[in-house]
Amino acid sequence: MKPINKPALTAKSGSINTAISKLLVSVVLIITLFYSTLLLIYSWVVEDNIFNRQVMDEAAYIQEVYKATGEIVQPRSSYMTLHLNWQGLPPQFKKEKQQKPDKVEFDYPDGRTIHLQLFTIENQTYVLSADVAGFEVSRDFLPRILWMLALLSLCCCLVVAVVAIFKARRITHPLNRLAEQVSKHQRIEDIQVQGHYPNNEIGTLAARIKDAFERLVQAWAREANFTKDVSHEIRTPVTIAKNLLAKPFSEVSQSDWHTLHDANLRLEQTTEILLALARNESTKLSNTNLTQLLEQCLLQNTDVNLSSKGQDIEFEIEAEQDVYQTINENLVSILFNNVLSNIVHYTSGKSVTIKITCNDITFTNAYHQTPPTELLKSGEKGQNSQGIGHGLSLVKRISDVCGWQVLVSATKKHFVLTLNFDK
Repeated sequence: MKPINKPALTAKSGSINTAISKLLVSVVLIITLFYSTLLLIYSWVVEDNIFNRQVMDEAAYIQEVYKATGEIVQPRSSYMTLHLNWQGLPPQFKKEKQQKPDKVEFDYPDGRTIHLQLFTIENQTYVLSADVAGFEVSRDFLPRILWMLALLSLCCCLVVAVVAIFKARRITHPLNRLAEQVSKHQRIEDIQVQGHYPNNEIGTLAARIKDAFERLVQAWAREANFTKDVSHEIRTPVTIAKNLLAKPFSEVSQSDWHTLHDANLRLEQTTEILLALARNESTKLSNTNLTQLLEQCLLQNTDVNLSSKGQDIEFEIEAEQDVYQTINENLVSILFNNVLSNIVHYTSGKSVTIKITCNDITFTNAYHQTPPTELLKSGEKGQNSQGIGHGLSLVKRISDVCGWQVLVSATKKHFVLTLNFDK
């Protein structure tokens, strides 16, 4: 059989592993960076709120003292200063406060930061400022915190990378094994999907690929066998017909007409068998009652029921019980009909015994001729046969497809054909 060559498959080994590892590391890196940013923002917000709370508490204290004593006292903390009507403060602070009334933090041009709190006493506006530049720790510790967060992100990425590589290899190992089994052979018929696969999408994919390749190889084998069988089995009857038709009509004898009729019959049977073997339906199996199927074939066979010779033959079926086998019913029906037609054409007696057991089916009929040396070989026929010698070869051909063994025993008195399905 000519091999089926497939296109060369090129793939980067471990590409899925790398993709999974990169994806997980990238996700972890993004999460750690996002967490670090949130942590920094949170620390700045907490620090600012602490300063704001201190300024507000001090402003409330000054107002309470004024209500109690009528005096305006200076702030208790040295880093706080009380201003009357923005005196001593840069003019831009007042403009910014008017534009954004909720703003409490302001920056000097030199980078210092102060927090302001406005309050009113006796229709006079006071501004309490807190120079917190000496108390801000977030800026001082920012480089150290950044290094710590970077180290944390690096450690997380390394741990995740190790785990991701291990898990990715474990997850993709069945897929890589499947890809290797499919891609390492150039001939499709050499591809074999073997081994255990997990019960998930990869296992389903492996099962479907295995089934697809098996179907493809079977289809190719059927096509190759069909081509070979057509050239081998049909050529002989076609040649016989051409040779007889090339003769002048006056030179065609009665024997020639019988030969032409037999060649035409065999050509029809051969075509039917080869087409049945070539179709995909020939691979579909079912549990079938062989005893009942054989009886149906006997009742429907044309040679048995319509020919004068067939009507004179008595068929006796010996079956103790119904025998069931997992077969392709169409193929076995063709097989039985072919055997029955051969018996009708070549039996020398008036009775045929068919014995069915759980292991085989045996056809026994009278045979008063010298048997050929190789009965199952295509083209071999009996000494007085007017056929072309394809009957039993086709029986063997179908039996091989069904997984049965054909055994033939022929003497000058009896012909015994056994189909053994318990090989």
